Amino acid sequence: MFAGREVSIYRLVPPEPTQNLLDNASFEEFDPAGNPAGWVAMGGAVVDRSGTHSRTGFVGVQVGPTALLYQYVPVEPGGVYTLGHWTRANRPGQLTRLQINWLDQRLQLVDVRIAVVSSGPVWTWNQMSAQAPERIAAAQIYAGVHTDGEAWFDDVWFASGGTTAQRQ
Repeated sequence: MFAGREVSIYRLVPPEPTQNLLDNASFEEFDPAGNPAGWVAMGGAVVDRSGTHSRTGFVGVQVGPTALLYQYVPVEPGGVYTLGHWTRANRPGQLTRLQINWLDQRLQLVDVRIAVVSSGPVWTWNQMSAQAPERIAAAQIYAGVHTDGEAWFDDVWFASGGTTAQRQ
């Protein structure tokens, strides 16, 4: 804003909110099979529509050792992205994953970024930021657990930029 006599004054502006790149991030819409639209469901993930197991809205999804959801998202090579989600577990100490699989144009695996976090009986926000490798075209975003745990997921967030995820 001003510079003179060896003094510079800057105005810091918070970053603009970023757009969630995921479709149906709160699982509220469904495909004809009854699974959350936009997500690939594997292994019998439990979709609860009662509002009992959701953080917002009416839908929460429980995943387990063989049950998970994932979604493909186009990304820019070399870009920084932030992944976040809200999780809750019926038993304390359940481990969930923040997982990004970086994929090339043929959707072949190039690299993986995983952060393992603990989930308990209260909804908890988890997030990580990662830089996409140079030779990728897409990210595969997971809602899944680590090892043999079970946890509820809601309000997943994946956006361009570092540490700017929205805690909705």
